[in-house]
Amino acid sequence: MSDNKDRFIFMRELTRLHGEYERCHDVRTKEEITKDLALLKKAIELMSQ
Repeated sequence: MSDNKDRFIFMRELTRLHGEYERCHDVRTKEEITKDLALLKKAIELMSQ
């Protein structure tokens, strides 16, 4: 049960960060958001195993 809840939280954060990336105009900030997105995607992937 907890894994599903954690996965949901990570997916929600992934969606939020993607929105921030789309609205952002600063290149450095976009690079940091990209790193965060990759990290969250990896965490979700590992939880699915």
